[in-house]
Amino acid sequence: MSALVSAFDPSGSSNFVVYWGQSSAGSQGRLADYCRDSIVDVVALAFLYQFPSTKLDFSSACKSTFSGSDLLHCPDMAADIKYCQSQGKIVILSMGGAAGAYGFGSDSDAQSYADTMWDTFFGGSSSQRPFDDAVLDGVDLDIEGGATSGYAAFVSRLRSHFTSGGGKQYYVTAAPQCPFPDAMLGSTLNSAWIDMVFVQFYNNFCGLDAYPQGFNYDTWDQWAKSQAVNKNVKVYIGAPGSQSAAGRGYVDAAKLNSIVNDIRGKYSSFGGVMTWDASQALGGGGSGKIEKANTHLSDSARAAILMDLRIANKYRLGRKIGSGSFGDIFLAVNVVTNEEVAVKLESVKARHPQLEYETKIYKALAGGVGIPFVRYFGIEHDYNAMIIDLLGPSLEDLFNFCNRKFSLKTVLLLGDQLLSRIEYIHNKSFIHRDIKPDNFLMGVGRRTNLVHVIDFGLAKKYRDPRTHMHIPYRENKNLTGTARYASINTHLGIEQSRRDDLESLGYVLMYFLRGSLPWQGLKAATKKQKYDRIMEKKMTTSTEELCRSFPTEFAIYLNYARSLRFDDKPDYTYLKRLFRDLFIRSDFKYDYIFDWTTFKADRANNALPQQIPMSAEEQRQRQLQQQQQQQGQIQGVGMPQTQQPVQQPQQQLAPNQNIQPMAYRSQAVPAANQQYRVTQGLPPNASGASGMDQLQQLSGVHQHPVQAMVPPHQAPVQQPMTGYMQSMGQPVSQPGMHVSSQGMMYGQQQVRKPGVPPSDRVLRSTSKATVGPPVSNNALPAAGHPAQNRYRPGSRDDIPGNGASYTQYGAPR
Repeated sequence: MSALVSAFDPSGSSNFVVYWGQSSAGSQGRLADYCRDSIVDVVALAFLYQFPSTKLDFSSACKSTFSGSDLLHCPDMAADIKYCQSQGKIVILSMGGAAGAYGFGSDSDAQSYADTMWDTFFGGSSSQRPFDDAVLDGVDLDIEGGATSGYAAFVSRLRSHFTSGGGKQYYVTAAPQCPFPDAMLGSTLNSAWIDMVFVQFYNNFCGLDAYPQGFNYDTWDQWAKSQAVNKNVKVYIGAPGSQSAAGRGYVDAAKLNSIVNDIRGKYSSFGGVMTWDASQALGGGGSGKIEKANTHLSDSARAAILMDLRIANKYRLGRKIGSGSFGDIFLAVNVVTNEEVAVKLESVKARHPQLEYETKIYKALAGGVGIPFVRYFGIEHDYNAMIIDLLGPSLEDLFNFCNRKFSLKTVLLLGDQLLSRIEYIHNKSFIHRDIKPDNFLMGVGRRTNLVHVIDFGLAKKYRDPRTHMHIPYRENKNLTGTARYASINTHLGIEQSRRDDLESLGYVLMYFLRGSLPWQGLKAATKKQKYDRIMEKKMTTSTEELCRSFPTEFAIYLNYARSLRFDDKPDYTYLKRLFRDLFIRSDFKYDYIFDWTTFKADRANNALPQQIPMSAEEQRQRQLQQQQQQQGQIQGVGMPQTQQPVQQPQQQLAPNQNIQPMAYRSQAVPAANQQYRVTQGLPPNASGASGMDQLQQLSGVHQHPVQAMVPPHQAPVQQPMTGYMQSMGQPVSQPGMHVSSQGMMYGQQQVRKPGVPPSDRVLRSTSKATVGPPVSNNALPAAGHPAQNRYRPGSRDDIPGNGASYTQYGAPR
């Protein structure tokens, strides 16, 4: 469930209404569960199915009655109603339904029952109130049978109570069928003041499935503007929550989005989307948790009703792609340049707004390696909006993609970068406080191999940036962050500091290596009891036991993090060296071939494209490889479109130029014959990045990496050239290599000099030879100007094989 607090806007066009109570899908969550979902703005309790003798039915949600009466008494629902209202939702009571005995014999009967309703459910008083002191926000007329008389008089009398109700805003809504005029409510709609109509565009010839020819929203819009008493009445599109929710009229999310966009653009009367019912649209279940229904309406409906929102006058909002600690995240497109960005939205009526605070932290961290760039923050319509770079998948996404296990090599490659990110954040006087795989995302394009850190909604300043005065030690703090990765001190209620981010990272690394942590899956009756069980398991699991069967460096790391005092400055260099030395001893190569890179390639070679969708560029490259395997060539991105064989006249590297692979490896083509291109290099440490990150900037352009800097084979060296690896100012011997006029490279694997980690090396040529045909010097950013990142928060809905589009793994978008 999202943490975003959504608020009902009676004059807006982005509201989402659900009927709750009938559990039409077979099971439903508690009312409060649905109000935790950011998509919900209005809940209609279904139903008051008999009147004027009041009888209620909410399926299994409430069964108890008042003594000596058959009137339901629902204290749990009363608490949930108050919770929903505290979240900015409105809760109304729906009268009628398809099955029931109801109706008024006269206007006098209707007026009398309006008095009863006021005392029983609204601002009046009665000895028997089903929801105790909870006060509902209005009434809904879902009249589908019985007599048609009396409803206008009922509404008029009830509104007289509403206007004298102490200033609280009340609403009267109706839910007619789409054929106009409605058989049961036609006269009432023309004579009573109605705030909203939830037109049921299903089970009829005029439903959503008849769009556009038979769909008659225009008729209802005309009624709203010419016949309705309230000329500002809002008309909602009523949609079935799933295929089984109605006999006919269900449309999938994509078509619903399209219809909503069309209607909103044409008709000012549009108020939003209504769906029958909560269990169908948002899922059912119990235990205080709603599980997603297969309809995906919950993910799409908010996008559907926000699609016409323009952020900063130029970004068009698209589908929801994730959720942060305090907001929902959407894809957006620059309508001028077609550039994709991410937009994080938060209601301006949120009880504890966080987005502006998070924006300030991003700006304080701006310029750091792996820190997304915030392009805009402002208020748009009823939302605080932050526009940020779009990125690739999260580490949690990739972990699932790789069958929930990472190799030691991948964990060490990631660990080095993650430590660097945390060190940078700490050096800027902040702690993150929610270190977890979901909050680290890979980049795209040139930054495919670069880890980015996101979601600073829980971050905190731990010291004064000017004086470096540390915050004081405190106890009895609530747990902030994610319990699975929280430090032991955080569980104990101790104020967090730098040590806690590092301990959390240790748990993340072991999660990647082990596949799970010992305290996952623990059961408890309440959240507090579950947190206590997690803490107990962490405290009784030694680091040696946790890290058993894995290199001792991980136990050393965790013991070090746990040994730090509250205000100690961690030795980040020691920790990175710990893992880098292990990397070298394991004879791994800093080629930035992660598990997901080879995992995707293996799947592709096994002809499973339906499970791992490829980008258009990947498909083009793959087709070209197949066509050219017999010719012994690959058309590289950096190679002119001449269709010439790979063997080209040769050239040497100009000073300060680097070599980058730009093509896939093919079994039929030797690595020596694959295409490379020469690009302008970066001097060591010119951009402020670590050596590892610099090497990554140089090698991150490739799609499926072969080797970051040179092929892994030994090829004949025709004209050796001199070169060296820059490592903290010390030259390192470099074997000969040669580069063709088209960027072709021949040579041997570079020899690693003992004691100089490859992560600290940046390749550059010292050859004085001139360059032949011109090559691009713009493939990499100039020193000190990091390339633009793109930010796409991870979502499990985006994992390949789950039916979603996914083109990020190692390939430009």
